[in-house]
Amino acid sequence: MACYGPIGALTRAPLDVIASEPRTRAMLQAAMDEVVAVATAHGVTLPETANTIGNFAPNSTFSTLRDVVSGSPSELLELAGAVSRYGAAAEPPVPTPTHDFVLAALMPQERLARGERVYSLDGVDAARQH
Repeated sequence: MACYGPIGALTRAPLDVIASEPRTRAMLQAAMDEVVAVATAHGVTLPETANTIGNFAPNSTFSTLRDVVSGSPSELLELAGAVSRYGAAAEPPVPTPTHDFVLAALMPQERLARGERVYSLDGVDAARQH
């Protein structure tokens, strides 16, 4: 969940689409590998399948995507943020560039949703569907 939810929110795509797009799938795999590396650095052994991308039903999403799209506070800081924090706290630190990127890209919207920032995107129709 630490990977699927935040990357789904970043891409605004369901899990089956994320898994089927080669570059997006590679980003998801990198995020999953970071989770395993961080866990290992902290002495946690995860199952061998922990960084295996599963098969998903069409249009399945995690709540992180739904929260970000609706402008609600999400669990971004508890998911990607936790991986980033635990990576930095490991001895030696474990790089988490994928999770750091996801955080950087979504933090403005997360702070807006939490009422910590105020801004508008004048002229942008967020509700417009393609």
